Amino acid sequence: MKVFRVFHSTFAVVLCWFLFFISFFGCVSYINDYTNYYMQPSIQKNHSKEVSLNDCIDYAQKEFKDYETINVATPTFYNNLCEINYFNANSTKAEKKSNIAYFDGEEKYTKTPTLGAKFLFGMHYKIFPFKSTQSIIEALISIVAFCMFLIILSGFFIIGKKKIFELKGKNPYAKNYDFHILVGTFIAVFLGFLSLSGIALNYAKDIDKFFTTKVQKKQSKEKVSVDNSYIFDTNKILEFYSTASDKLGTKELIITLNKAKKQVQISPIKNINSLKSFNQSASNNIVFDEEKMLEDKSFSVKNNSFWQSVYEISFTFHRVKFAPIYLSLLLFACGILACVFIYKAMQMYAIKKKKANYLALANSAFFSCFNASIAYLIANKILSADLANRALMEQSFFYAIFVLSFALSFIFYKKQSILNYFSIALLVILLLCDFIFSYYSIVTVGFNIMWIIFIIFFARRKNGFVI
Repeated sequence: MKVFRVFHSTFAVVLCWFLFFISFFGCVSYINDYTNYYMQPSIQKNHSKEVSLNDCIDYAQKEFKDYETINVATPTFYNNLCEINYFNANSTKAEKKSNIAYFDGEEKYTKTPTLGAKFLFGMHYKIFPFKSTQSIIEALISIVAFCMFLIILSGFFIIGKKKIFELKGKNPYAKNYDFHILVGTFIAVFLGFLSLSGIALNYAKDIDKFFTTKVQKKQSKEKVSVDNSYIFDTNKILEFYSTASDKLGTKELIITLNKAKKQVQISPIKNINSLKSFNQSASNNIVFDEEKMLEDKSFSVKNNSFWQSVYEISFTFHRVKFAPIYLSLLLFACGILACVFIYKAMQMYAIKKKKANYLALANSAFFSCFNASIAYLIANKILSADLANRALMEQSFFYAIFVLSFALSFIFYKKQSILNYFSIALLVILLLCDFIFSYYSIVTVGFNIMWIIFIIFFARRKNGFVI
C-alpha cells in the first residue's frame, strides 16, 4: 500500500501541471461548435425570419457559380443562417476552410478570419503550434496520459476504508482531502477513459499501418473538364433534401453540389450513428444524380481491422462529435470538474508539504490557462475583421497573458486576491466587448452567464492558502 501511496503522490506532483493544461483545453472540444459561433460576432444578428432553403440554394449557385463544389449547411437550432462553403478541385486546404459565407435569405455575411476553438483545442494535443515538434509532443502527451491512468488506478488502492461521503474536514488540508476523495471517486472513470482513448487516437492508426499491407491503386491524373456554368434544379434538390431528412432522421444536413460529377450528396452535420458494432463503422450520406437516388449509405457499413476499430471507438467517444446539446454541456461540466479536481490536488499537496512554490505552481496552472483563454476571446472581439494577420494577433494575446499570469502566480502567491481581481477584470472586459460588438444570440447569452458565474466565484474566494 505504501508503494501505491508514494507512486500516487510523487507522480501526481510532477505531472499535475501538465494534466491540468491538457484537461483544461480538452474541455473546449465539447463546446467546439458553440465556441466557433461565439467567436463570429458579425453573424450573430437577430435573424428572426425563417431562412428559406430554396433561396439559399438559388443564392449559392448564382453567387458562387465559378466554383466546382458548393456545400450548403442548413440552419442549426442556435444559428438561423445557411453556411455556404465553396471551392475548386485545385483549391488549397486553407482556401477550402476560409471560403465560407453565411446567408439569411436576404443578406450575405462573411466569416471573421480566426482559428476559433481550433486554436484552444489544439493546445490539448499539440501544446505548441509547430509541425516540426508535433510527433515529439504527441509522444510526451501520451506518456502523461498513461501516467494519469496509473495515478488514477493507484488512487483507488490507497483510499482504504475512507467513506467517500464523509466530509468532516475543518482545516484547509482536510477539506481538500475530502473533496479529493469524493470527486475523484466519480471523475476517475471519466479521466481514465479519456487518457486511454487519447493514446489510442495518437497511435492506433500507426499500429494498423504497421500490421496491414495495402495495395496502392494507380489513380488516373487526367483532368476532368468541369462545366462551372452547370445549374442544379433547385426543386429537385429540395425533394432530395426531404427524402434524406426522413432517412437520416434529422433536418440539420449538409447539401453538397458536385458539378464535376453532376451529383448531389446529402449528409448529417453531426454523424449520430457512426458505429454499428466493434468492427463496423457507417458512412451516413445519400448520393443523388439529376433525377434519382444513386446510392444510400445511411445504413451502409465499412468493415474495419482491429486497430481501425480501436481508433474509431476512441475517436467517437473521446471527441463525442455526435453529442446533442445537453450531452455536450454535461461532458463540458465533467471536464470542468476534472480540472478543479486536479487543481485542488495540487493545492492539497502544497498545504501538506508547506511549500509556497508548490502553491504558486498550482495557481500558475489555473490562472495561466484561464486568463489566456479569456484574453484570446477578447482579442477576437476587438480586432478588426479586415486586419492583416488577425488570427496571429489573437494568438499573440493568448501567449502574452499566459506568460504574464504564470509570472504573477509566483509573484503574488501570498496574495491570491490580486490574481482573482486580474481574472475578474478580464471577464468584465469580455462582457463589455460582447455588449458592444456582439448580438445576444442564445449562444452569446449562454457564454455570458458562464462568465458571470466565474466573476462571482472569483469575488467570493478567499485570499488562498498562506503557507
